[in-house]
Amino acid sequence: MTEATCSILGWDPNLENHNASVGELNPNCHAKIMDPDGLTEVPVGERGEIWVQAPKYTSTISTS
Repeated sequence: MTEATCSILGWDPNLENHNASVGELNPNCHAKIMDPDGLTEVPVGERGEIWVQAPKYTSTISTS
């Protein structure tokens, strides 16, 4: 996710800065926190995997 943060997250410099935040999702980006089983979205405040959908990213990673 490190390489994705600059293109999927941003913040409005006119709003108050929250040091515990990395920003808000940019337009056309979607994210949810999923259970490691890959079937269930977890409730707010629970740990899980970050799933992101954005125009620049595919659902698979090439190993070649």
